[in-house]
Amino acid sequence: MNFILVIDDSPTIRTSVEFTVKDFGYPVKHAGNGADALEKIKQIKGQGGDMAQDEESCIVFGMSNEAIKRGAADMVKNIMGIIDHLRGLARYSFQAVQ
Repeated sequence: MNFILVIDDSPTIRTSVEFTVKDFGYPVKHAGNGADALEKIKQIKGQGGDMAQDEESCIVFGMSNEAIKRGAADMVKNIMGIIDHLRGLARYSFQAVQ
């Protein structure tokens, strides 16, 4: 099953993104630290759509950097690119159910 993996060390950010993504009908998993994130990324690798935030738009580039270095990200996008990608997924999902 497809899902969105939200990785951020802030519980507030994780919860906010989780509620938003769930509103579009996607199941959500989350990670709050690098070790947990890498374990979950290993579980989903190869299912497509694995994205990491680029260095320029990160405040702290730790978890994204590790995902990129380990080849766990199929795409590297700035924060607006990630938002646009998720909006596109939401539009596609909405059209699919109509």
